Amino acid sequence: MGSPKRFGYEWSKYSGIIPEYEIQFLRWVYAYEGNEWIVKYINPIRKYVTSKIPPRILDLLAYFFSVPLFLFLKTYPNLKHPYLKMISNFRFWHVHSIVFDQLLPEIANYWKKEEVLSLLEGKGLKDIKIFHTNSNSWTALGIKE
Repeated sequence: MGSPKRFGYEWSKYSGIIPEYEIQFLRWVYAYEGNEWIVKYINPIRKYVTSKIPPRILDLLAYFFSVPLFLFLKTYPNLKHPYLKMISNFRFWHVHSIVFDQLLPEIANYWKKEEVLSLLEGKGLKDIKIFHTNSNSWTALGIKE
């Protein structure tokens, strides 16, 4: 796999959990936990409407979501949710690209912790560790048996 640092991954939060040289597997997925509102409100819009729109038009329509989100983030920068707090420091084009990215795909999966673990069990990995990253995603680490 090579060094995770080569891929720009922030390892400091996992230091001491599994020695870096032993990590042979890393999987990152969206979490259901922390994204319930996306699953409930945005997913139906994405699935039945926005994923069917040509990307150039969707990029324009995404401004109806990204502008209010950006203004909210700048008005309330001290949010408690780790992900919203993190993106409150982003420039507008970055926030817009995140919104566009959420609206574009035909398929988007949001996994519960137990589901992520069940995907990895019996796949030749040991010492599987899973972390709730930014309260909106899961990072799973493991070592090949």
